[in-house]
Amino acid sequence: MIETSASRLQLNMTSALNAAEFALSLIGTAASCVFILTMAIGVPAFLVYAAKTGPNSHRKVRRLNHRLFLFSLRIFYIAFFCILLSKLLEAVSGG
Repeated sequence: MIETSASRLQLNMTSALNAAEFALSLIGTAASCVFILTMAIGVPAFLVYAAKTGPNSHRKVRRLNHRLFLFSLRIFYIAFFCILLSKLLEAVSGG
């Protein structure tokens, strides 16, 4: 009876680790895609915006550049840490 409970607990823990690993991997992959899209679309769009606003609006362009940079940095951190945690869970679960 105790062995059956222990094996069920081990099976439940393995299932929970696999589910957490999958969820983190999925979140990391989605965040990576958002980061790539931000770089592929956001940077050229920002450059076009900066060219159209002209040389007299440095403050507005710098503010937008700073926002774009912070947004992409946050997305990169989310992707990096989610993928890192999923690999750590994969190593812990033995898979």
